Amino acid sequence: MIRELEIYSRDPDLRRRGPLPWETASITLSHLAVSSWSLTMDATARDRVAPGWGIIVTLDRTPILTGPVEDPERERTSASSPGTVSVSGSDDLAVVAAMLAWPGPGASLGLQGTSDRRSGPAETVIKGYVGANIGTGRAATRRDPAAPGAREVTVAPDLGRGSDVEFTARFDPLMDIIRACHGGLGVSVTQQGGALVFDTWEVEDRPSAVFSHELGNLRSVRWRDAMPEATHAIVGGPGEGSARDLRIRSDPAAAQAWRMTTETFVDERSEENSRALDRAGDQALADTRRAGIIEATLADTPRLRFGHGYGLGDRVTIHPEPGVAYTDQITSVTIDANRKDGSLTITPAVGWGSGGLYETRQDREIAQLRRAVGALERSL
Repeated sequence: MIRELEIYSRDPDLRRRGPLPWETASITLSHLAVSSWSLTMDATARDRVAPGWGIIVTLDRTPILTGPVEDPERERTSASSPGTVSVSGSDDLAVVAAMLAWPGPGASLGLQGTSDRRSGPAETVIKGYVGANIGTGRAATRRDPAAPGAREVTVAPDLGRGSDVEFTARFDPLMDIIRACHGGLGVSVTQQGGALVFDTWEVEDRPSAVFSHELGNLRSVRWRDAMPEATHAIVGGPGEGSARDLRIRSDPAAAQAWRMTTETFVDERSEENSRALDRAGDQALADTRRAGIIEATLADTPRLRFGHGYGLGDRVTIHPEPGVAYTDQITSVTIDANRKDGSLTITPAVGWGSGGLYETRQDREIAQLRRAVGALERSL
């Protein structure tokens, strides 16, 4: 089956205009992260990639991405040619990712409290933070009166989905909160008429979505079953010296299997809730595990296609070799197209090795360090 990719321009008032005369396109849809895109086209379309404009992308006539223009670049090589435009951008989730969660989202900057603590189902907590800080119903103090046209999102009704979570926000980036509290959900911002709608959706298990070299739908895979970097996490909560709240979380099965106990310390001095401290310890242990799929590149085939059999964030089964199976998530889907030769390639990826949250161990450690420093700064 030949798949059809169409890309339309979107004006600053979110109205769909005509198709863009793109020549090459690359679109990466990401789970729990802002998606990205880039196009090259004739410079005659330069007026439709100006500030405030955006794009609408459909695959087989189904919308898969809407988002703003962020980085148009012009090139011209002769007086007889209008030149070309290379333009890139994000999806509309960037509107949410650009904002911080204020301690007192309903108050002016000079009247901020110590923190904004929320608990409950993941969907309730996430939508509460998003609505209070970038939702259309947020307090007027969160808006810049000099930029009345700046985008906001309409938050879809809360259905109470996802596992129970807790979070205490104090100028944390909203995407950091979403990743910490996703509770098994995915998130999206989609254009619906003249509104940008933020919603969550439930990740699905797809037992029938199986990928292997033998089936012809697995291009490459890296996996490992290595000793974890930590088997025990000591979590430091509030307090000083002997009065400090200290808790321990452990993975005794790993310590027994490898015959070694390895400890790590997690500084959560700004967190007072015991369940949140335990969750931080569990997350630290999860971050240090080194077993499973590192990176897998899949092939889109007629029998098992993106959007027909599996989707972004879904859990699928990978057989890196006969007799070995892992279940992991579709973390990104990249679509590359060339209008001149008619090629269109869809490449889903499993694991966080590419197109995900952290590409390397060093990326993860830097992110952890930034979170620790940020938490310390916000506690002062």
